[in-house]
Amino acid sequence: MGITSRNITKAYRTLPSEYQGIGLKHWCIEKLGKDTSVLLRHWQSDSTLGMALQFVYEAFVMEIGLDGNVLTRSYQQLQHLATHSWFKILWQYADKYDLSITVAPRFNIGPSRVGDVALMEIFLAAGYSTSLMESLNRCRRFKCVHSLSDVLFADGKTINFEIFSDAPGESTRLFSWEQPTRADQL
Repeated sequence: MGITSRNITKAYRTLPSEYQGIGLKHWCIEKLGKDTSVLLRHWQSDSTLGMALQFVYEAFVMEIGLDGNVLTRSYQQLQHLATHSWFKILWQYADKYDLSITVAPRFNIGPSRVGDVALMEIFLAAGYSTSLMESLNRCRRFKCVHSLSDVLFADGKTINFEIFSDAPGESTRLFSWEQPTRADQL
């Protein structure tokens, strides 16, 4: 027997049966609990899952392009910077239910030198629109740059004009493959 009525309110669906409710689970809370449990159990372990979680988290953070712990930032404001993934869903539910997930600082991207800041932090502070932020992020990943020091010479003031070429960038960091659209390149 299934529940077919879409008119049953969420409160009644999730209310325990001893209080005349249907007693269904709140699936978002259940998923957040299970994902948090997996993270706590396997993070920094030598297991295959533990190492995979760390690799996926590093790729997730590089894709978004912000400094610090991304999981403590506003999901609603920054969700467009990440593609659909396990960590994006974890971030969404953690933000929705006000759960703070903190990882060790060594797993987060920080400034390369004093006074350095992530390019996406600069674009965010400038108040660019969502579509422009997505475009800038695609171009950033294509050029393999993360922070201001990646586009400036050692003096910290002169722009390396190779950043304006159509060629993909090179970096010692690992970036996912990216191809900007024609609109991004204008």
